[in-house]
Amino acid sequence: MYQAIVTEAFAELLQRHDGDLTAIPEQASSDLQPLVKLLKNEMVNFQPVFPGSSDPEMKRHYKVSLSSALSPADIQQLQANPAFESFYEKPADELPM
Repeated sequence: MYQAIVTEAFAELLQRHDGDLTAIPEQASSDLQPLVKLLKNEMVNFQPVFPGSSDPEMKRHYKVSLSSALSPADIQQLQANPAFESFYEKPADELPM
């Protein structure tokens, strides 16, 4: 699983379309179009980490679901994208030893 902290503008766009990138019209995301195209190819869905929160900071945290794992190069590309303040693969939960 991946997690991301997105910019306010991208968070608003995701909220308007329930985290479904395939529902975002191209004209609504002209500044983000290269990012949207990359992520649409991976069948991405964004789910808020804190659903229903009214806190602007918490609204920017998302779980990112993908159809397949991203390559290290894809992760670096996303980390470099201005729509993300943070993008990372969340380590699996482990039981304490």
